[in-house]
Amino acid sequence: MKNHYGGGVSSITQSYMGLNNVTINGNTASEGGGVFIGESHMVLNNVIISNNTAIHSGGGIYCIYSSDLSLVNVTLVSNSANISSGGIYCESSSLSLINGIIWNNSLQEIYGGGITVTYSDIQGGYDGEGNIDSDPLFTNPENGDYTLQPNSPCIDAGTPFFVFEGDTLINMSENEYIGIAPDMGAFEYESVLSTTEETVNLPTDFQLFECYPNPFNPTTIISFTISEVNDVILSVYNIRGKLIETIVDNRVNPGDYNVSWNANKYSSGIYFAKLQVGVFSQIKKITLIK
Repeated sequence: MKNHYGGGVSSITQSYMGLNNVTINGNTASEGGGVFIGESHMVLNNVIISNNTAIHSGGGIYCIYSSDLSLVNVTLVSNSANISSGGIYCESSSLSLINGIIWNNSLQEIYGGGITVTYSDIQGGYDGEGNIDSDPLFTNPENGDYTLQPNSPCIDAGTPFFVFEGDTLINMSENEYIGIAPDMGAFEYESVLSTTEETVNLPTDFQLFECYPNPFNPTTIISFTISEVNDVILSVYNIRGKLIETIVDNRVNPGDYNVSWNANKYSSGIYFAKLQVGVFSQIKKITLIK
């Protein structure tokens, strides 16, 4: 599709638009090959914006004229522009990106002001809490498959809750993602374990058991078994997927282990105990109640 403004989607003049679980692909426009927003409010959730072209600026997104654009779990990849920003172009507007992936756009990934980026994978890097700059390891990007491979750095790297300048930009419940935190990008990696279940096809050389007591205050016992010598890491993460404490990080002999974790210095809430042995891991959800 080819337009002057917004090859795929256009929102202009004091309107509101929300898009969920859609793909905007292969469009062309003078400004905003994929999306154009002007004097409007737009929210995009779990959206893929790919292979769009702007003759001038904003191959993926062009945001202008005091607009307000919120992007949550958006994958913006392989878009292009001839003059400025193949990814996002933002001018005189407010734009927030959370749990996103912006990768392989040309000429630039992001250009402009009024932009807040957090817990996102940005090629070339971008200032903001939780951001990374690592190959997202898409499954088959050449054929438009932007799901994540099992070893993608974007898995469990997002956040379920974020407040910026008094506004709650994201507030996800546990049943909206898999693992200890949401993934970055439009797709949640579905082959990982639910936080309350054991890993499928576990190797026989280790096992993490249910913590006891659970709920607890302020101490719980984390038990695991190792049947052969291995390098073992036992860690605790908070609800945002942030590592808060490493309890064990040693080469461990075979045996059964009971490790006490005292959470006296932490606030009430949900935490995750993670046992990692080599490339394999298990996770158990634990609840601290004070």
